[in-house]
Amino acid sequence: MASLWLVLGLLTLQCRRLPGVAYAAGPHAEPVVVRPAGATRALLIRATLLLPHQVLAPGELLLDAQGRIACVGPDCSAHPAAQGATVIEAPGSVVSPGLLNAHDHLPFDHLRPRPVTERYTNRHQWRMGLDGHAKLVIVPDSTPARLVWSELRQLVVGTTSIVGGAPGPGLLRNLDRVDHRLGLTQPTVQYLVFPLWDKPTGPRLNDCGYPLFTRAPALPPTGPVGNLVAHVGEGTDAATTNEFRCLAGLLPGSYQALPDGSVLIHAMALARSDAQWLAAHRMSVVWAPHSNLALYGQTAPVLRYDSLGINLLLGTDWALTGSATLPEELRYAAAYNQARLHSHFTDQQLWQMVTRNAAQGLGLAGQLGELTVGAWADVVLYDGRGCATPYQAVLRARPATTQLVLRAGQPLYGDARLLRRLPASRGRSQPLRIGRGGPRKRVCLDPEVPVTLQELRRANRTAIALDPTPPAPAF
Repeated sequence: MASLWLVLGLLTLQCRRLPGVAYAAGPHAEPVVVRPAGATRALLIRATLLLPHQVLAPGELLLDAQGRIACVGPDCSAHPAAQGATVIEAPGSVVSPGLLNAHDHLPFDHLRPRPVTERYTNRHQWRMGLDGHAKLVIVPDSTPARLVWSELRQLVVGTTSIVGGAPGPGLLRNLDRVDHRLGLTQPTVQYLVFPLWDKPTGPRLNDCGYPLFTRAPALPPTGPVGNLVAHVGEGTDAATTNEFRCLAGLLPGSYQALPDGSVLIHAMALARSDAQWLAAHRMSVVWAPHSNLALYGQTAPVLRYDSLGINLLLGTDWALTGSATLPEELRYAAAYNQARLHSHFTDQQLWQMVTRNAAQGLGLAGQLGELTVGAWADVVLYDGRGCATPYQAVLRARPATTQLVLRAGQPLYGDARLLRRLPASRGRSQPLRIGRGGPRKRVCLDPEVPVTLQELRRANRTAIALDPTPPAPAF
């Protein structure tokens, strides 16, 4: 374990060069400079851009006054929206789309990481204390102060959207909450923790006698239905495999309850034939290696899924046994990838799991997850100085290295001197102290946020900090 912890530390502190990526932001590149503020709320950012399939270094990104991306390329100065725009010169910085956390349980994210002293084979064992296993006693907290604090922890490292089961109003886009999606027009993601309706009953082994199939069917939704995101196959035993095959309609007494194009969270105990079924039905899978390995000692067969072309996303699961932020989960996945998967995934592929892949799986392609014209201007500026590959600026992200976070072009967090200069945040931002030392930061809390910054701090004195130190890997 010590050697694997060393691998994680190296991934956090150093940068691994990728072949074919031209990147020249050395440790002594100039800092971020804001030219005299423009007459509009539009922004023109000059930096290294992480595009869907390539790196543009240097490049220009133009965000219009309506919060959309208006231009991406080597020179956007001739675009009409550039007239009157504020210019951010950031030669040592990397620009990424805002990160999408495809799976979290926000009401539990105030809980500090808990060491797991035994291995389970399905989630009902730790939920219910079945089969002689110890039950994990956990108490959720959905008060606004807790939820907003947990979302703020995600925000300060570049997450702008989440599927989290509960909203912290006014901060992240809560993709599974119709009233907290902040401008998105696509149908709300349908987030199911117990798609078999088996929360009180637990697992079955050899049949499909789950409540979903034995009770009267629920009424169908009356409005548009977005992509289904469901917990499926969380565990390693035959009961977990049986659960998936019933939901897929592969066993007697069942039917296909997973619409084509669904997103499966965990999907661990699946055979190759099951994975082929996923590929044939255009399913996506949310990989959560940190929590999977802590609870079950293994994780999803992502090499098999990748070989079949299955779309892979990444999620934190929850802070209790998973990660407190997406970059933390990215670092964990990178360490596991290097130690156990023979570096199968490149840094670019890992980054795509929390940007482009996530948007595609969640039905938001063209709206989020890409620096592309017409998409929402959910954009993050990271310090890339001293890093040989630009994707590492995301993987190593901490609150101190996250220079600016925009949601629909609106500044939410960043370097103090930067937020003070931007027209959209001037006079609105507040100092945000995160740890000791490092650059000064500020945050803009939307008027919809129901608690003040002072109330947040008081209510979360015992919760996980905004810049936590992650536990050692458990693999």
